[in-house]
This record gives sequence, C-alpha cells and structure tokens, in this order.
Amino acid sequence: MNRIRGLLACVILVVLSGAVIADDMLLLREDGPCVMGGFDANGELAFGGEGEPFHTLISDEMVLVKCKGEDLVNDSGQAQLMDDLPCGILLRDRDEPLEAESGSLAVSSDGVGTATCKWEP
Repeated sequence: MNRIRGLLACVILVVLSGAVIADDMLLLREDGPCVMGGFDANGELAFGGEGEPFHTLISDEMVLVKCKGEDLVNDSGQAQLMDDLPCGILLRDRDEPLEAESGSLAVSSDGVGTATCKWEP
C-alpha cells in the first residue's frame, strides 16, 4: 500500500509541478493546489491529498507558504504533527521548486490539516 501511495504522490507531483522531487516531500504552491502529507495506520508519513494555499509571504529574507486541506488521509486514528520535513515551494515565476528542510504538517484525526514550508536563502 505504501508503494502505491508513494507512486501516486510522485505522479501528482509531476502533474502539478512539472518537476520530480522526493515522494516524501511536501509540495506547496504559491497559487494552486498543494500536495499534502497524511499518515498511515502506524503514524508514518504518507500521501495525504490536496490542499489550497491560505497564506503566502515572499520577501528578501524568506518565502513562506501555508496550505490547508480537508479529507486528508490519516489512518492512525489520532492527530499527528511532524516538523523538519523536506518541502518545496513552487512560485509562479520559477520552473523548479525552492527546496527546504523546514516543513511542518499537522493533520487531525478527522483529516483536516495544515502544511507549512519556509525557505530562506
């Protein structure tokens, strides 16, 4: 099942971004659907579904995107939080994502969640 989710995440990443990045990476977009994480029955990170951006900050010091999603996969039965996840941010004026190690993901037991990615030069 994890292989199927991983493959599905890769396919969605390619379709949404045109860029191939790791299948365990959150991919947040400045202006479109976000690839969000979720959790399997063991509480391990898995493909969660799509979300939408609700906060974007672009400055000389950093780029920050926050996305939210509903009906995300969380088969663990409890709220989950992960920090320091690899993440990528797709901006309108760039072909390749900005990659960072400062992503976070929170998903409630009923599948409502937020993902954050912060990139600093």
